[in-house]
Amino acid sequence: MLSALAVFGWTHNVYYTAMLGLTDFSSVKTTGPFKVGVKWIRTSEHDNEVIVFYPIDEIEYEEHIEQRNAPWLNKPELICA
Repeated sequence: MLSALAVFGWTHNVYYTAMLGLTDFSSVKTTGPFKVGVKWIRTSEHDNEVIVFYPIDEIEYEEHIEQRNAPWLNKPELICA
């Protein structure tokens, strides 16, 4: 039974990847007064790397996006380079 569920899950994943393609979420339409902020944190105790996403004001986003964002998030063409 468990292997049948695993096969179904794998088939579901392959089907939607083939039909929709890999996504970078560029087609997701968001609404509201906020943009998404991102912060990369590395903990000193256990040396874990964490990415935190949080809502920020649109004006702050426009003013600080170049300084506070990873280069590959600002320029998606760097991902495929």
